[in-house]
Amino acid sequence: MSHCGEGMDSPAEGKSLKRKHVTLTLAQKLDVIREAESSELSHEQIAKKYGIGSSSVGRFLKHKEAIKSKIETYREYGVEERRTLKVQSFPLLEQALFVWILQQRNANVIVSAEVLKAKAQQLLVNFQQHGCYEGCHFLASNGWARRFRHRFGLRTVVTAGEKASADLEAYTSFKPVLMKKILDMGLNPSQLFNADESAIFIKLIASRTVVLWDEKAAAGRKLNRIRYTFMPCSNMDGTLKLKLMFIGTSENPRDLPRNKEALPVSYYNAKKAWMTRILFKKWFDDEFVPAVRKFSEENGLEPKALLVLDNCSAHHIGCDLRSDDGLIEVIYLPPNVTSECQPMDQAVINAIKTRYKKS
Repeated sequence: MSHCGEGMDSPAEGKSLKRKHVTLTLAQKLDVIREAESSELSHEQIAKKYGIGSSSVGRFLKHKEAIKSKIETYREYGVEERRTLKVQSFPLLEQALFVWILQQRNANVIVSAEVLKAKAQQLLVNFQQHGCYEGCHFLASNGWARRFRHRFGLRTVVTAGEKASADLEAYTSFKPVLMKKILDMGLNPSQLFNADESAIFIKLIASRTVVLWDEKAAAGRKLNRIRYTFMPCSNMDGTLKLKLMFIGTSENPRDLPRNKEALPVSYYNAKKAWMTRILFKKWFDDEFVPAVRKFSEENGLEPKALLVLDNCSAHHIGCDLRSDDGLIEVIYLPPNVTSECQPMDQAVINAIKTRYKKS
């Protein structure tokens, strides 16, 4: 058996390594076209820069109009990573489906993956009834739905909040009313307050858990829905943040000290730990009004303020809620506008719950 001598080269030695295949995005192909048209670099130099073959540069130039047209279309949908000029098999159907999705989103209608596929099949029937796509087989599968979303820059997300139920007309009409009230009272941002309450479930267990590789699901437990209520309150510029109003069920819980003044919250109690008119009136007179007057004195301001509240029945006490001197007043938001103009609900309450869950 013969062996190669030390001085002999192996068969693979001296041969150039095979170039790694690179597929550019349409945006990168457009950059190649611009460089080929404007710079003094040769096609070989440009190809080496982008890691492609020199023949690819010529091919991009040949199809430059198609590339420019496609990239403009995809950018309208927010798609930046498209790589090919491949045409869909049912372009009219997909365009009609996309227009329908825009209409549904403008109306805040929830469009699930199953609804999307069912609508695609329905549109195909409509097209076929008008002589288009006759004899064509189309299946709105999960794979097609995924590719369709990718082509049109669509995502699936979890619905959150109640914004779709907001009364925008009432919100629009309320804004000038609030502005007039602020101007009439001569308030600055530190004298405009907002408060809103929310529930917190103190013994709710986590909804996610670590499982072994062969476990398909994790058995859940009955949820403990013991709830308390808390209410943050702050002025517009954040210079005065009142203690959280916290409502429990017991007058003197054994885990809390008898002296409630030592707590970092203002503790109240109700049978179901819900906000009531009596509790809110007590908080307003004993907590809010004194805090505003003390803040005003410390900052050289006239002791007046406006508290913006939602239309919850617990906030109404049968008459205009105001301080004994009439300088500290309350204004109520219209129904169903919380998601549009309730700062506590939009940010602060969520931040409190997030920090609590983390702890």
